[in-house]
Amino acid sequence: MNHKHSKQLDLLRKLMRRMYRTVPSVVAKAAPNGTEPLPDLRMAKRILLVLVNYRMGNTIFTTPAAP
Repeated sequence: MNHKHSKQLDLLRKLMRRMYRTVPSVVAKAAPNGTEPLPDLRMAKRILLVLVNYRMGNTIFTTPAAP
């Protein structure tokens, strides 16, 4: 690995670290504060469940689209 390639990787790592620190705070500021009442779930036809598994990535389970 040459010096130029190493410098590019260092810059990429710094950029990714900055993104990982910045993006969650921006999303948190842009998100609603949660004072609105919850929706009526009795009328829901489908529910989307998102389970976070750090070993296998994000896994999404959904109910079937067809009844």
